[in-house]
Order: sequence, then structure tokens, then C-alpha cells
Amino acid sequence: MLKEDLSKKNINYEYINILESMANLKEYLYFRDNNELFDEYKANQKLGIPLVVVKSDNETKLFIERHKADFI
Repeated sequence: MLKEDLSKKNINYEYINILESMANLKEYLYFRDNNELFDEYKANQKLGIPLVVVKSDNETKLFIERHKADFI
């Protein structure tokens, strides 16, 4: 649903399925394990999925397990 909504609003995105390859999974786990925003999720033995990373010219925001309305 999220991909459909982003497309309807002409918002460019890159979808990465972390289960598609070992490389994708390793990249996600490295990102998660080295970002303090995931500390709470790791402490509660959660993965922090789904994850949406929104990048603008000067800022990166992470939305973890949140409703799409938070970023569309």
C-alpha cells in the first residue's frame, strides 16, 4: 500500500526487500546496529521493521513501525 501511495503522489522512492539477498539483509542489519535510533527496538528484541528512510537535501528521517501518514 505504501508503494502505491508514494507512486500516486509522484514521490520517488527506492524499495529494498531485505530478504531478497544476503547483501540486502547485511546492509540493513549494519545500518540498524550502528544507529542509536534503533536502541529501543534492539533492547526490546525487535527488528525495527518496517523502516522508511526519508532523505532531503539536509536531513534524514527514520520512520520505524509508524503509519504512512507520518511521512506522506
